[in-house]
Order: sequence, then structure tokens, then C-alpha cells
Amino acid sequence: MGEIFRLCTQLSVQELFELQEWIGSELDRRKSEEVERLKAEVELRLKQLNLSLGDVFPDMRQAVRSADTSKPARADLEAPEKGATYRNPEKPQDVWTAGVKKGRAPVWVDRLREKGELHRHKVGYQG
Repeated sequence: MGEIFRLCTQLSVQELFELQEWIGSELDRRKSEEVERLKAEVELRLKQLNLSLGDVFPDMRQAVRSADTSKPARADLEAPEKGATYRNPEKPQDVWTAGVKKGRAPVWVDRLREKGELHRHKVGYQG
């Protein structure tokens, strides 16, 4: 691992951003693979024992119903305008353009979306 960190110190800022985007995409891909693998294992085991998820987790339905709804669902969040550039309010030198590269948006963009404030940080916004 130390060798990887040493190599990263030699990358340009642009290369680090590209690496960050690649890592985000790779993590998403691997997590999806793990979830699918786990689902298959659980389904197989439940079938072998003639059980359902409700048998194993009887309180699951109630837990889902009473889940904290203070955080909006991802689909309800303000969507970034494709091609629009947004500026990080905490670090004005950091900008992100929606839809230009694959991968996850920066954390600060997600936070602004959750607050419903993304549009205010669009470059050229006249509030």
C-alpha cells in the first residue's frame, strides 16, 4: 500500500481528480457485485430452509415504515443541470461540471443537493 501512496504523490492535480472519479466508479461497481452475490447467497439459504426474509426479520416491515424520513430520497433531491458548472462554497477553487465525466459527484455537491442549495452555487447564478 505504501508504494501506491508514493506513486500518488507524483500525480498531477488533474490526474488525482481522474483517479478519484475512477475509484468512485470502481467502488460502486464492486459494491453492486457484492450486493448481488450476497442476495444470491441469502436467497439460496432461505430457499434451503423454506424461510422468507419476514421469518428471519419479522420487525423489518415496521422498521422500514418507521425509518427516518427527514433526509429526502435520492430521487427527490435537486438534480444538477447537465453541463452546468458548480462551485464549492467552502473552497471556491473547487468546481464540478455535471455530466462531463462518469463517476460520482463530489461530496460537497451531494451535501448541497441534500440541503436544496445546489442551484445557488451554479457558476453565474444571480440569486
